[in-house]
Amino acid sequence: MVDLGTLGGDLSYATHINGAGQILGLTSTADGNATEFLYENGTMYDIADLATGYTQINQTSLSESGQIAGMGLVNGKWHGFLLTWVQDAAPQSTAMKTAGLTVTDSSQHGNTTAKPRASIAAHRAALCHHVSLAKGAQYVPPYCAAKPKKSAKQ
Repeated sequence: MVDLGTLGGDLSYATHINGAGQILGLTSTADGNATEFLYENGTMYDIADLATGYTQINQTSLSESGQIAGMGLVNGKWHGFLLTWVQDAAPQSTAMKTAGLTVTDSSQHGNTTAKPRASIAAHRAALCHHVSLAKGAQYVPPYCAAKPKKSAKQ
């Protein structure tokens, strides 16, 4: 048995585990709120810190490849998301390639226009907002995120 820890609260429990040993679950925070987490290699990551703009994240699911699908509120409306972990989530780099996107343009405001490779979608364009988060994670909704560099486990 492994103690997963918490994110400052007094409880946590697993809801999904994949063949790679990644664990998805729910934990409490120091302020008594509940949040979804990914536990991997001894580190707990707060999903809410990674899914920029999403609140009240729930109904998450974990794939064998480590992708996390779920739902969350964005501006008061429920939206689905898919987090795909990559090593480098800088705009126009590995994150975009891993997500199956070919970058076609980038603005000074951090927006990147890209199109999926033909094998992923039939030439539909995508506007990706590149956001750097406080814990060092980066997320390109709804395609990619890099794991935070700091451990969130307490």
